[in-house]
This record gives sequence, structure tokens and C-alpha cells, in this order.
Amino acid sequence: MPITMKQLRAAAFCGLALLSTTAANAAIKLDFEGLGGYDTITEFYNGGQSTRIDGATGRSGTNYGVSFSPTVLAMVDSDACSVDLPTRCNGNFANNPSGTTVMSPSTNIVVLGIAAGVTDQVSAWHITGLAASITVWSGLNGNDGYATLLGQIYRAAGPFDPNCVGNPNGAPFCHWSQLTLNFTGVAHSVQFGPLTSYDDVELGLPATPGAVPEPASWALLIAGFAITGTAMRRRKATLAVCNP
Repeated sequence: MPITMKQLRAAAFCGLALLSTTAANAAIKLDFEGLGGYDTITEFYNGGQSTRIDGATGRSGTNYGVSFSPTVLAMVDSDACSVDLPTRCNGNFANNPSGTTVMSPSTNIVVLGIAAGVTDQVSAWHITGLAASITVWSGLNGNDGYATLLGQIYRAAGPFDPNCVGNPNGAPFCHWSQLTLNFTGVAHSVQFGPLTSYDDVELGLPATPGAVPEPASWALLIAGFAITGTAMRRRKATLAVCNP
């Protein structure tokens, strides 16, 4: 059965849609691994470096275009302590969702500036029993008097469960809960409330997709265009033969 031009256009469109979906569905996930205890995170995820308590050269992570306010510290599980890196093990917590490092506000709320912006939702894990909140704003500097509030969620403090399974050394800070905020619009800054630690922060869907498509998506698109080109050449040849 011959392939129609309508089918060819649909195949090409689906290939492009695959590329777009691949880029847009890559949420930014911050797990804070690679930071040292008491590091201020600052530009760790923004192509720069953290600021280390010992004055040594800062550490760098993946460049997501995410900058942190200077009051945000990295905390490392005390069980990850080593003789050569004693300042890395400053955290009295356990059983966090991933790795050994979390984010903790030192004095006030945490502000993340996201240059490209994110859409749909922001989520994070926090210590169960401690109050936690997420607030998103349209501007880069949070509530600076110019930005629009896009959404806010708050979870009140509750009782602690002292029974720590797997790692008892962080009691009672050894249980974690996920807090998720869904919103409409493009957020360029996110605020996290103080008095708790956060881990595995996920920043929705990038509003300006920049992810590199997966090889499978490229292969499907190239194959689609190849089929399209072959079919068009055959159609042209047929038309040439039938032309009197």
C-alpha cells in the first residue's frame, strides 16, 4: 500500500515531537552529592563553585543554571565521616532519600534562582516532624516586591518517630517525607522554609528545554526522514514515468 503525503507529514511531526518531549521531560534533580559539610552551596549548580569552610578551592557540580542564596549550607551524614575529611561529617540525620548529603538553611529561608525557569511542579524531601514549606515566584529573587507569587505549600511540624530503621545514629531525624507543589506559570525562584533539611529537590519541567535528545529519539527521527525522502523520490519517479 503506497504511503500518502499525509502519512509522511505525520511521521515527521511525530519525530520532532519525540525530540521536544525528550528535552522537556527532563526535570532538574538536585541531590547535593559532591558538596562538603558546611559548604555554602551558592554557585555549585550554576557553573561556579561552592564556598568551603576551610577556605580551600570550592567544589563544582552539574551546571543547571541554579544559584543558591548564601545562607544555604550542605550537611553530610555523620556516618560518612573519615579521618582525612573530618569537616564532611557534620550532620545528625539518617536515611535521607539518596547519598549522604542534604541542604540545610543556616538562618533563614532558602532561595534558588533558576535562570531558565521551571514549570509545573517543585518537590523536595524533608525531615518528617519538622515544618517545611515551598514557595515559587516568577522573578529570580523571590519576594522582592516585583515578582508574582505562583504557589505555596506548607506542612506543619508534627511528632517525631524515634524508631530509626537501618541507621539509628541520626535519631530522631531519620524519617523523610516528600512535599510537592504544583503551580501554573514559569517560576524563576523557589523558596524553602527554614528549620529543616531538604534532599532530592526536583525542579519541574524546564521552561526553556535544553536537554540533549536521547540516541533512540535521534534514530527514530532520522529513520523517519529517511523513509520520507525515499518515498518522495519514488513518488517523483512514478510521476515522471506517467507524465506523457
